[in-house]
Amino acid sequence: MSIYPKESIIKKYHDFYDDISDLDDSLSCVYLIVNFSTKLPPYYIGSTTLKNIRNGYMGSVGSRTWKTIWKEETTNNPNLFKLIILDTFEDRKEALDMENFLQEKYGSKDSFNFVNMANANTNGCFGGVCKNLIWVKKDNNQMRININDLQQYESIGWTKGRQPMGLRVYRDEELITIKECDLQKYLDDGWTRGIKPSSKRKLSKKMRGRKLTENHKQKIRDTHARPKGKDANFYGKHHTEETKQRISNATKGENNPMYGKRGKDNPNTGLKRTEEQIQKIKDSKTPEVRKRQSEKVSGEKNQAFGKRWIYNKENDEQLFLPQEECEKYLLIGYEYGQRKQKRNPTNRPKPKNCSTKGRKWMYNPQTKERICIFPEECEKYVKIGFRFGTK
Repeated sequence: MSIYPKESIIKKYHDFYDDISDLDDSLSCVYLIVNFSTKLPPYYIGSTTLKNIRNGYMGSVGSRTWKTIWKEETTNNPNLFKLIILDTFEDRKEALDMENFLQEKYGSKDSFNFVNMANANTNGCFGGVCKNLIWVKKDNNQMRININDLQQYESIGWTKGRQPMGLRVYRDEELITIKECDLQKYLDDGWTRGIKPSSKRKLSKKMRGRKLTENHKQKIRDTHARPKGKDANFYGKHHTEETKQRISNATKGENNPMYGKRGKDNPNTGLKRTEEQIQKIKDSKTPEVRKRQSEKVSGEKNQAFGKRWIYNKENDEQLFLPQEECEKYLLIGYEYGQRKQKRNPTNRPKPKNCSTKGRKWMYNPQTKERICIFPEECEKYVKIGFRFGTK
């Protein structure tokens, strides 16, 4: 039985090992790769330049299903692969058009005979919708099958769905991808989840100073735009009290990323805004914005609307409650108002019947006495053991 498709697409081709040696490297070509591996579908259609072909290029398979297997097989068993040049073109767009034509003609993205899982577009982008196909998994393997064959695969142990994506962990300068079920084992062995710090620095340096075009910015906005109003997924729904409490606990105390970050540890410490930034903030506070912000916290929308402070002198307790709930507390000794704040929280002694303006503090370490006097009186107190300061 022939290994080629029923309607042969290789009636006319150049075998690049023999027939394209005299052709220009800049020419583009459409090729067919036939492989005899038992782990892959037999065919792959693609396009590239003759220069890449001469350098050992063997296709760019990007699908999650076949990418890893393709790379392993082409590296370890190159003798199982045969690349055939179907045609050559001076224009890259013509090559993409032919590649797309052949892929659509033989239904490569929906066929189990082809490694291709998307058709090439003439603008150089790739993508496609695979109709009537569904993912199934078994042990550590996964593949796509026709939805009509699902019951047949389920009878031999396959289940609907895909394998979970691998997780990246690193140690020193080594980065590997592991299964999610093995994560704890690697963490206990000294590995760290994520990307190497050196890779982060390289990426940061590469992206620093990069300016996006308005077209690029708009595409990002469109991609991340959330439906609003009745089109939103959560429209009309509310979190349960249990969910609210769980969200609160997840960002409370030590779970908060800013917990304990004060002074030098706070990323905003010493950060000064430029005059331009200050002006932008001022310009953003237009009368319309101020009015809109005021309306959001006015009347019943204000959290303190209809509430009052009450205070119990006996147990030194104060509460902030709705007006209707205050009445029952008034019957058990509470009064309207708040706890009186101490005017001198530092416990610093204050002179009787006078202010400290124009005076100096003096302290006697032997008698523990502190006084606040005028400068001309300080000399006589220095002679009897007082010194400047509060202690």
